[in-house]
Amino acid sequence: MGLVIDNIDMRETFKGLLEEKYFIDKSNIINDFNKLINRNSEKYVCITKPRRFGKTSIAAMLVMYYSKSIDSKEIFDKLKVSKGKSSDIKEKENEIKQYKEYQGKYHTIYLDLSKNVFSFETLDAFISSININ
Repeated sequence: MGLVIDNIDMRETFKGLLEEKYFIDKSNIINDFNKLINRNSEKYVCITKPRRFGKTSIAAMLVMYYSKSIDSKEIFDKLKVSKGKSSDIKEKENEIKQYKEYQGKYHTIYLDLSKNVFSFETLDAFISSININ
């Protein structure tokens, strides 16, 4: 169980993923998140996929991209997100503008609920188990 707030360790986690033999660049999902930032509706996003579909990798990538405490420009400038994904020229320009505008602008929280979530008898016990790094 862990809670990470603006932790630079996420940089190393994501850099490790980039060095994997079979890394698949899913960074274009950031464009979708950037479009949601200033909307009044759709404030919450839930990523649901079966096991082994990359939810943790996506979460590490999002923390690294948005976190104020992590300088990630060098890494993300090499990924698809920096070039935009739209085939429409104006939309692509807007995606690239948002890519630069939102990178490193937010405090981030990464909460890992993958281990023993249901083993706690009370909410207080669960909250006490969270380690803040």
